[in-house]
Amino acid sequence: MASYKHGINLFHLILLAELFLAFSESKADGAKLSSQLEGKSPRRGPLGQLLGQDAPVAHIDNGILNGKEEDSHNPKKRIVAATAAVVSAGAVTISALIAAVNAIGNVQRKISIGITNDGRYQFEALNTYFFSGTSDQVLPNYVPPNKGVIYTARKTSGAATGAVGVISFYITNEDITLCVLFSVPYDYNLYSNWWNAKVYQGKKYANYNAYNDLYYSSSPFKGDNRYHSKSLGWHYTAKGVMSSSGTGYLQLSVKKQ
Repeated sequence: MASYKHGINLFHLILLAELFLAFSESKADGAKLSSQLEGKSPRRGPLGQLLGQDAPVAHIDNGILNGKEEDSHNPKKRIVAATAAVVSAGAVTISALIAAVNAIGNVQRKISIGITNDGRYQFEALNTYFFSGTSDQVLPNYVPPNKGVIYTARKTSGAATGAVGVISFYITNEDITLCVLFSVPYDYNLYSNWWNAKVYQGKKYANYNAYNDLYYSSSPFKGDNRYHSKSLGWHYTAKGVMSSSGTGYLQLSVKKQ
């Protein structure tokens, strides 16, 4: 009986020794892996590996585009956007606008808007008001003279809406605001494409009142694939053309006389 009891004790000792050895090896492997991963981010892709650092992403924080690293602990900051392109005035062509609207993808109602600054002073972008729809872009801070901006908008995903809104630019040197209306409706049985432009005194952010004035009270132009011109006041004129389709474009030149 004594030898039997001694055998059990020896077996237990061997088992405990093996468990201790396995635990020690596992701990060492874990420490090695932790050391290898230290300072590395799971967000790092090929570009990050090449640069040796995490590539920053652009996100919108309170409506402002910021080029800084994404906060992985705050999902509200994961709205990635791009700034609308500022190009030479001569590059705002119908072909460029068609290419821009096609790049949006398979969306029923969408529009590309090309506005050229043919005046003497730079345009400062204020905001875009959407009566319906949205955009995957933000306006650039400024559009200098002899430059243009190509901006896109589309219907809201999963909703029966069009892409309708107003863009506003402030001309600081003259204390006036240029507002541009674009309207691509969802239902063409009831509505058509419309556009308009108007200059207001002072600094005026786009809002529902501006939309209501431009759409109903300030003689908008129908999107009929034809060029139309109008005086905006303060020695400014606008000449533009808008297509009639649901995947359309608006080309607008704003000139200082």
